[in-house]
Amino acid sequence: MRYFLKLYILLILIAAIKSSVWSQENMTQTLRGNVVDKERQTPLPGVNLIIINSQPQRGTISDENGYFRFYNVPV
Repeated sequence: MRYFLKLYILLILIAAIKSSVWSQENMTQTLRGNVVDKERQTPLPGVNLIIINSQPQRGTISDENGYFRFYNVPV
């Protein structure tokens, strides 16, 4: 009985360690927002945006309402 309990606890620990390692692989996020004029608070369409020091370099352009999105950005 004790042998099975120790084996069960060991399997749970191995599964927890593997899941924490696997869950941190390829963690990405979507970065989004909108660009507005500081004084008039109006949306700015066509603004070029880049993520500094990203490899490869990532860039996007804001749409007609000033909204932008970067997909698959590492956390």
